[in-house]
Amino acid sequence: MKTNKFFKILIDGLFVSQLIFILGIFFNIPNGVLKINMHNSPVEAWELIYWLIFFFSIISYIFFIIALFQLRKIAKHLLKKNYFTALIINSLKKSGKAFVYSGIFSFSVVVVSFFRRLIDKTFQLTFDSDLIICLFITTIGLFLIIQSKAMLSAKELKQENDLTI
Repeated sequence: MKTNKFFKILIDGLFVSQLIFILGIFFNIPNGVLKINMHNSPVEAWELIYWLIFFFSIISYIFFIIALFQLRKIAKHLLKKNYFTALIINSLKKSGKAFVYSGIFSFSVVVVSFFRRLIDKTFQLTFDSDLIICLFITTIGLFLIIQSKAMLSAKELKQENDLTI
């Protein structure tokens, strides 16, 4: 029970912090405070490629927040010990898909940044954890999709066992 509660607290904290972050971005754009991690210049000086990086990043974060929202729904039901419900199975699948999409858009940011560095002739061979994070988020998404299928099978077996005398 303690792990379920801890899971709920962590998911809630992560969800709220990501909401605050995404809202902070939209409040900072008009003030010119926002800068891209890969390019240290104000918004007014951004070229098309930096707007593409920004767009892919925002889409990735939106999918990430959607995935966390679905995990919050799961955590709430886990605290009530409702393990084999359709809501948990559907939320697992939705969360997994959102994590996969978030990973794909994060990977798009890495690819666009790579091509930008090639075009600007600032390419360097360095260890960058951004690619690993994209792969990890995508892997977590695929794992959740697989788990939803396993939970669906378990739910069907449970229903079959409940009908057996």
